[in-house]
Amino acid sequence: MNQCMFLGNIGGDIETGQTAKGLTFANWSMAVKDDNREDKPTWFNCVAYGPVADVVVKYCNKGNKLLVRNAQFRERTWDNQDGSKGRKSEFLVNKVALMDNRNNQSSADPEDTIPFEADSKPRISM
Repeated sequence: MNQCMFLGNIGGDIETGQTAKGLTFANWSMAVKDDNREDKPTWFNCVAYGPVADVVVKYCNKGNKLLVRNAQFRERTWDNQDGSKGRKSEFLVNKVALMDNRNNQSSADPEDTIPFEADSKPRISM
C-alpha cells in the first residue's frame, strides 16, 4: 500500500496550469518538521489535479499550514531535449485539509468560505 499523510507548511509559490485535457493541476513544495530533528524540515514536492488543485490554488499561499491526508509517493522520469534523463520524486495528493487562513482573503460572499477539506473523489448524491 502506498498511502501517505503529513502536516507541513507550503514552502513557496504554487505553480498551476492545465493538462492537455483541460484538467487543473497544482505543484507546490512543503516543509515538514520531524519531531526528532528540530533544526531543518524535510521538503516534499506535491502535485494535485482537479478539485484538490482548485482548492489549493484558490485558498493556499506560501506559509499556509496544510494537512495532506491522502497521497501516493511516485517518481516521474522523462527525456530532456538534450538527451539527458529527468527525474522527480513527488507526492500525488488526493485529499487535503486546510489548517489555517493566512492568505488574508476577505469575502462578503458566504459561498466563498474556505472549505476545511477537499478530495479528488467525485461526490455521489442520492
